[in-house]
Amino acid sequence: PASTDGVAGSGNSFSATQLASMVNALWNVNRTSGSGTVTLQFSWPSSLEGATFSSAQNNQIGISRYAGTWQPSLQSSGDNTTNSVSHGFSQFSPFVVSRTDITLPVTFTSLTGTIRNGRANLNWNIADEHNVDRYEVEESANGRQFQAFTQVDAASRNSYQATDAQLHTGANYYRVKAVDIDGKLTYSKIIRLDNNSAVDNDIRIYPNPSRGEINLGLNIPAGNYQIRLINAVGQTVYQQPLTHEGGSRSLPVSLPKLSHGIYQMEVRGGVVNHVKSVRIE
Repeated sequence: PASTDGVAGSGNSFSATQLASMVNALWNVNRTSGSGTVTLQFSWPSSLEGATFSSAQNNQIGISRYAGTWQPSLQSSGDNTTNSVSHGFSQFSPFVVSRTDITLPVTFTSLTGTIRNGRANLNWNIADEHNVDRYEVEESANGRQFQAFTQVDAASRNSYQATDAQLHTGANYYRVKAVDIDGKLTYSKIIRLDNNSAVDNDIRIYPNPSRGEINLGLNIPAGNYQIRLINAVGQTVYQQPLTHEGGSRSLPVSLPKLSHGIYQMEVRGGVVNHVKSVRIE
C-alpha cells in the first residue's frame, strides 16, 4: 500500500481522506545502469483507486516521486479508463499515483522526547510543509485513545517543539497530528515516554515484534552507553554509541535488514547493563 514515508509494507499510512485522491499502491523503481531520462508507465486495478481519484479526468492523474517528501504529481499521458499513466524521470525512488490537482501531505521525519523535571519535552522534524495549518500534539495513557493537549501553528520550519506538564504516572504516549488548510490530517509515529521515578531504571523496546525499525525507551542514569543488537549465535549485528542526559527518553533505531528471529538488545555503560529480547519479523 501507499505510505507517507515511501516505505513499502511497514510505512506510515495515509489517512482515508488522502487515499481518496490517489491509488493505494507503492512502486519501487531503481536504476541499475545507465543515465538520463526514462519513461515510466504504471498501471493498477480499479479496486485500488480512491473515490475522488476514480472521477479524475485523464489530465488530472500523475506520478509523484518520493525524495524525502512527496513531489508534485506529473504526467506526460494518462488514461483513467484503462488505468495507466506515464512520465519521464531521471531520478528514482518510491512512486505513487495521485491526482495532479492535490498536494501530498507533510512528511514527519522524526518525533522524539525526554522527561525531565516532571515535564515531557517533545521535538519533531518534518521534510516539508505543503498547506499545513497547524500541528496538534496528542497524548495518551494507553497508546490507543489520544487527546490533544496543545497546538502549534505551522511556521514554514522543519522542526517544532512542545511541552507537556501534566504527565501520567508510568507510560505516556505521544503523537503529532498535522492539519492541512483543507482539513486533511497526517499523523506522526507514536512514541512512549515513562514517568516512573519510583520504577527501577530500565529499557523498553516497541514495537515488539518489529519489522526492522524500533523505538528504544530509556529510563536510565545520565552517561555514555553502547547499544548493541546480538543474534542467536552471539554475533553483534548492529551497534551505535549513545550519550544520555538522564531521565526518560525515546530513541528511534533503524536496524539493517535482518533475518527473522529473536535478538538481544543490550545497552551497556560503566556498571550499567540492560538487556531485552526483541523479535524481528
